[in-house]
Amino acid sequence: TTTPGWNRGRLTGASASVLDALASALCLGDDERSYLYKLTNKKVTPRTGPAERVRPQTQLLLDNLVNTPAMVLGRCLDVLAWNSLAAALFIDFGQVPRQHRNFMRLLFLDAEVRGRYVEWRSMARICVAFFRMAVVERPADPRLAEVVGDLSVHDADFRTWWAERNVDYRTFGTKSL
Repeated sequence: TTTPGWNRGRLTGASASVLDALASALCLGDDERSYLYKLTNKKVTPRTGPAERVRPQTQLLLDNLVNTPAMVLGRCLDVLAWNSLAAALFIDFGQVPRQHRNFMRLLFLDAEVRGRYVEWRSMARICVAFFRMAVVERPADPRLAEVVGDLSVHDADFRTWWAERNVDYRTFGTKSL
């Protein structure tokens, strides 16, 4: 016999609201939450809720990296935290309005950030392909739609590369600044 609610290692019968409550109670991240939904053969519902935040301990770690520029990016590539060297290298993120403090937006629409990269076109194309992966994973995320729409309207390179539909989940590499 099988345990009620379980079928060959898969949880069955749980509603999306129960799964959301369980994911929240367990403080699951996006990947863990997605896995929970896959176990139930249900489509992941878009997350809504408070803006992403960085814990004070993370900011302290960034601040203690005195010889390395570092920043924390959120799931939509919003710049959530940075240290003073990152601000000196790229831009004073604290002076950028929060809704515009997105790495993709800055990379394409801010001449100062764009000019930092020796091989901007190559790096920017990879970033567009990476960003497309985020959209594929969370197609109903309003923040992603906002950034794609903004960049599509204001930057011809982004618009062209976005239309190519390339994907790339590269999370490392060498960048010349």
